Amino acid sequence: MIISAVEFNNPTKDEVHSLLGGATSLRFLSELNDGAFRNLENQWHKIYIGLQSILGQLKVQQRQVEHKSVWSSFFGKKKSS
Repeated sequence: MIISAVEFNNPTKDEVHSLLGGATSLRFLSELNDGAFRNLENQWHKIYIGLQSILGQLKVQQRQVEHKSVWSSFFGKKKSS
């Protein structure tokens, strides 16, 4: 639903699946070596920033729709009785 509402390039579906596949449990994360853990951490940050960007775009669209509906209620056609 989010993908159809906003155009974005990051994060991709594959990146999210890769992150979730690489972090199967807390125990698995605790057993990772430093390099692998840093890589997973970098993936997480990249995806998080991308999702925050999408959220910002959705909020802008929501405000635009709300703004239009306020003005249309003021200047919309009145029904005659």
